[in-house]
Amino acid sequence: LEQQLGFNELFFVTGGARFDAHSAFGEAAGFAFYPKVDASYVVSSHDFFPQHLGTLRLRGAFGTAGQQPGVFDSEMTWEPVTALEAEPALTTGKLGDPNLTAEVSRELELGFDLGLFNERVSVGFTRYQQRTHNALFGARSPASEGFITPQLRNVGLVANDGNELAVTATVLDGRNLSWSLRGAFSTNRNEVRSLGGEAPLSVAWSQWIR
Repeated sequence: LEQQLGFNELFFVTGGARFDAHSAFGEAAGFAFYPKVDASYVVSSHDFFPQHLGTLRLRGAFGTAGQQPGVFDSEMTWEPVTALEAEPALTTGKLGDPNLTAEVSRELELGFDLGLFNERVSVGFTRYQQRTHNALFGARSPASEGFITPQLRNVGLVANDGNELAVTATVLDGRNLSWSLRGAFSTNRNEVRSLGGEAPLSVAWSQWIR
């Protein structure tokens, strides 16, 4: 579902929502709900705004998105092996998780777009903050349960924050030749805030998620 509205060519807002059910979810998991809303305000359309400054648009957005688990990640599985004297047998695979569902990312963005000198110079800035809840990680169960293969679980909280700045300038705009320059600068900080009480997770060799 999505709806966009505009008011006097000054203020624009879009709202929407998405509902997901997935066969990869565990039996106890229900629907996933992903709402979103974004808005922009064209300040330069007002009479009080100095026309020689160009155009200015303020914008903001909040949205959610989901990452689905794999097809059989919620199911208890068994693995075929060869036992003594080449007899076929089964051994434990994954324990399974009936509560397994999508990991959900929520992101807030604030920024502006500025056009100067008859739009020959444009500046865009965005500040974003994202939090991923119920992040999917391969957690290990106690070996006494008989399952040693990591089981995908919704245990994590991940924070992702950053800034993006871009400046574009039209140096030359002629009939047969145009030349523009663009520069960009960005920062990003990504951090695992929680593993839901799980032990540190081994990724490969000496790499760990803590």
